[in-house]
Amino acid sequence: MGSRPFSKTYDYLNIDESIIPELRTIVKNNGVQLVQGAQKRSPVDTGALRRSIRLSLENGNLKAVVKTNVPYAKFVEYGTIRQKAQPYMRPSFRVQKAKFIRDIKNAIGVKKKGG
Repeated sequence: MGSRPFSKTYDYLNIDESIIPELRTIVKNNGVQLVQGAQKRSPVDTGALRRSIRLSLENGNLKAVVKTNVPYAKFVEYGTIRQKAQPYMRPSFRVQKAKFIRDIKNAIGVKKKGG
């Protein structure tokens, strides 16, 4: 893999590579906002779940991963036989997804190759 691992994708999408720093900023900002939304929506007992929600950036900061490492997080999100679901990640993701798509479309729309 060369110094431009995503160059075929840029060509396929007709994206000027000069936009990549802006895309990295969009990915990071939306990741941070997703973390904040999930933390705001997470139920609090001890606060461990809320504190555990973290962002990591991958693939040259073009991929944001938001997750928690507490073992009971999925039971809170989806519920159990004895506990009703208290979704915090999925609602936050739905809200952020719409904003992320809008941000990307705005950025790419302005910076198409030859445009």
